[in-house]
Amino acid sequence: CESTHDMTVVHCAYTAYSDNVGAIGHGWWRFGIEPSDASSLIQPANLQSWVNTDVGYFPQNTGIPVSPGYVMQGNQGHTPTSQHAWDLPFILLDNGLSYSRNLSITPGTYNMLTHNCCHETINAAASCGVSIPADNTTPEKLHDYLNCL
Repeated sequence: CESTHDMTVVHCAYTAYSDNVGAIGHGWWRFGIEPSDASSLIQPANLQSWVNTDVGYFPQNTGIPVSPGYVMQGNQGHTPTSQHAWDLPFILLDNGLSYSRNLSITPGTYNMLTHNCCHETINAAASCGVSIPADNTTPEKLHDYLNCL
């Protein structure tokens, strides 16, 4: 009995970014899959828009230490001064994409000290099994940590 099967080999990764520019610094993340057309394998389909795009957490009211939060996809308006990528199994990619989507739906309250962009970069990492130490909650500390990996 002869039969043929198609197999798609993918590479999945979580990447954390930071820029080290003091009070206006930022931390953000990306869940990626290569080749990019393999994103069609991600289910449910509403997670597909969260792959291969930068994701960051911001206050709605810039300059206010406590404000409603929101999630931005795409260009973060920052240039990374440090970054690191971790390879992921496909199943954990889905976990991370779900985390990003769910954070967007219910972003909570941004707090510069207790729930900022770096906190969410760490939380997004944890959602896919990547451990970034919890004390890296400023862009400077996150930058230093990523730069030493």
